[in-house]
Amino acid sequence: MAEELGFDGLFWNTMSAVADRDFVVETMQSGARLMQHMSKWAEDMIIYSTGEFRFVILAHAYSTGSSLMPQKKNPTVWNCWERRVGGFRPNGRLHVHPKGAT
Repeated sequence: MAEELGFDGLFWNTMSAVADRDFVVETMQSGARLMQHMSKWAEDMIIYSTGEFRFVILAHAYSTGSSLMPQKKNPTVWNCWERRVGGFRPNGRLHVHPKGAT
C-alpha cells in the first residue's frame, strides 16, 4: 500500500511520519554555537586592540574616549557586539520550543 501511494516505506511511529521537529533543535543549536563563536571573536578583538597587543587599531569613529584618560580609546563596537551576541542563550529553552512547532 505504501508503494501504491508513492511512499518509500512504512513508518512504525506515526509521530515520526507527520511531526518531525528535530530541525528546530538543530537550528537553535547551530545559532547558539555561532553566537558563542562570535562572542569569543569580539572578546579577542577587544584584547587585540589594547595597548599591550596593538594587533588591531580602531578608528575614532568606532571607539570612544575615556572620561578619565582622554588618550585611551575604548573599543565600543566590540563591547556592544560581545554583549549583543553573548545574550543569545536558547539552551535553557531548547527542548521546549519543538513542542509548539507542529
